[in-house]
Amino acid sequence: MVIPTRNRRARISALLDRLLADPGDHEIVVVDDGSADGTPEMLAEYARRTGRVVPVVGPSAGSSGARRAGVERASGEILVLLDDDVMPEPGLVAAHAAHHVGTDDLLVLGYMPTTVPDPLPRGAFATLLYAQEYEKSCLGYASDPDLVLTALWMGNVSMSRRRFLEAFESGRMPRFTFRHEDRIFGLVLRDLGVGGIFDRSIVARHVHSRPLEAFLRDCYENGRGREAIHRLYPEVLPQSSEDAYLDGLPGPARSLVATTRREPVRRAVVGALKGGIVAAGAVGSRAGEIQLARIVRKVEQLHGARDLDAAGFEA
Repeated sequence: MVIPTRNRRARISALLDRLLADPGDHEIVVVDDGSADGTPEMLAEYARRTGRVVPVVGPSAGSSGARRAGVERASGEILVLLDDDVMPEPGLVAAHAAHHVGTDDLLVLGYMPTTVPDPLPRGAFATLLYAQEYEKSCLGYASDPDLVLTALWMGNVSMSRRRFLEAFESGRMPRFTFRHEDRIFGLVLRDLGVGGIFDRSIVARHVHSRPLEAFLRDCYENGRGREAIHRLYPEVLPQSSEDAYLDGLPGPARSLVATTRREPVRRAVVGALKGGIVAAGAVGSRAGEIQLARIVRKVEQLHGARDLDAAGFEA
């Protein structure tokens, strides 16, 4: 098992306690990617208590680079790759392993339902939006198995170590560190002949939390990632990011988002929408928070897509 982490000491501790209670788990490689909250010391203590926990110092290059460092350190031939904010149900590793008997050409995608508080507290709109988007993707996996690799959502997956390293050593993975790396990873695996399946019975519950500023950064990075896929794999995403993000918006919202092509307008609109989200939360209007968050998400996704070239991306 390989888990990248950064500055989530309490969560990784809870995750390790759960994994160590499962006799199906053997080696647990945890890659600390530059934490400053005591995570390295905590991992060293776990390693002293049990040889099953293997701490690795990450390259401080984001979760993708940390995950690769962990895979290179791992000794097992079949890998379970978990994010540090998912809590596995008992038997997760055994269920993953059962799919790989006799093959190393398969990626298995487990289910990660998002824990959404009910009632929804102030400022938790990002968790609800994330949960809705994720469940929509799961419906897609069930209806079209090809989407497991062409729209891969990492966090609870398993595959062979050989195939993972082959994807990175093939030279097909672009060098960037923003959202949708997992989706491009799935597309590279597809091109290398790996198959994918979605098993909804392999459950790890996602403990999601995003304050407003982190939500906006995620939206921006998602826009850059989607545009990268559009350029690298136009047959998978033929529609430009601008068209995709504007489609489906009501007329007034579409017009508002479209005006943000000019940077001074974008800053003013985002500032107003942020203020509206905070005000809606203060008066208990969860519907208002969510409606405004959906609009500002589109603005920042478009901003990210337009800024792709500034990140040094080359298709």
